[in-house]
Amino acid sequence: MKSRFDLEMEINEGYNFSSNLKNLSYNVGELSEDEMVNALIGLSVLIDCHTNKLYETMCSVFNLNTREDQMQFQFND
Repeated sequence: MKSRFDLEMEINEGYNFSSNLKNLSYNVGELSEDEMVNALIGLSVLIDCHTNKLYETMCSVFNLNTREDQMQFQFND
């Protein structure tokens, strides 16, 4: 079972995407249109994967049962 520390670590990993976008914008003039589109699509896929992982960790930490119509929040002790 994951803890709140795992959740915090995964939230902090999101800042890497900001840094990646800044690096990409710095090199905009050197990339072709195809390279730029591919880079943006790649970042989009990575963000989607990270968001799914973060959501699963959140569900684990707060004992959320997403299969039920109503989610019940319970903190792990």
